[in-house]
Amino acid sequence: MKFSTIFSTSAILVSSVSAAPQQNDNAPRGYNFKSVDYSHIDWSKLDYGRVDWSRADYAHIAWSQLDYTRIDWNKIKHGQKGQWQWDSASKIFAKTYKVIATPDQVVNGTGAATRFTGGLPGSIGIFTYGVIPSANTICYRIEIAGFRGEYQSPAKTATHIHQGARGATGPPRIAFPNPVPVDASKPEGLRVSIGCTTGPFTTGVLANGVDTGTGFQVSQIVADPKAFFTDVHSSLAVPGAMRAQLA
Repeated sequence: MKFSTIFSTSAILVSSVSAAPQQNDNAPRGYNFKSVDYSHIDWSKLDYGRVDWSRADYAHIAWSQLDYTRIDWNKIKHGQKGQWQWDSASKIFAKTYKVIATPDQVVNGTGAATRFTGGLPGSIGIFTYGVIPSANTICYRIEIAGFRGEYQSPAKTATHIHQGARGATGPPRIAFPNPVPVDASKPEGLRVSIGCTTGPFTTGVLANGVDTGTGFQVSQIVADPKAFFTDVHSSLAVPGAMRAQLA
């Protein structure tokens, strides 16, 4: 899809733009910025409140230079949105976690009945998270391979962060979009999910009538990352295809 380089009335995009027409307070709605040299834009002076994100030319925006917390992400509808969220948020991560999820870490049951299930043999994943406690936001870059079957979980997705120590089970606290195949003709190949999500969180799983994401703060992960694990569930390995402790 081709997006036009158009911002709303009186939106100040730059403080100075080389060889570009200047906009003033009387500029008509739908002013066309196609002739703007994006390489000379001072993104630090962008007036976020006046940008029409739904009509911007996304391909020419320096997302890594923008303030993630000031962008109206609900207005941006594009397949690369998750990557742009990650790019704009990464510079303000308070903590990052990068772990390798494997089938041998998956467990099921509680107490003395807890056992290692073996997960989904041949599957593997790299789960990378960046947290922004001040905004109760967590960004995710999830890459898995060797996944088979269908995504299956009582939660609203099959990709989660759970609260539970190593070798134990625990309730999901955050549900993430399931990774999608990079190549639809190779479903067992690389699958990716990337983006950011902000509380209040919901998982779709109820405990005593309350959603297990209710009241959760990402600062809890920062305080004790070893008390949390991440996983993805398959219809061929419902307790978990793969799993990794955050610390």
